[in-house]
Amino acid sequence: MLVSGWGRVYLFSGSVWRRAVEASMMGGVPWGVRTGDILSLARPERVFDIKLTTHGALDPEDGGVLAEAVLSMLEERV
Repeated sequence: MLVSGWGRVYLFSGSVWRRAVEASMMGGVPWGVRTGDILSLARPERVFDIKLTTHGALDPEDGGVLAEAVLSMLEERV
């Protein structure tokens, strides 16, 4: 799971993310969960500071770094 905001991207294991969502569900509905709640409950695998282009898109170099991090995380689990 990738979560982004304020110039950062957080990479979470899907199972860790799911448990944090389950633990913080307000009123039993997953759409009531706030990202800040998850960040306080779950520890990300990695955190990346990112740059955006002048048009607000992800810098291509950062996109490659993120893709490699996700792939290496998946390979570790296989």
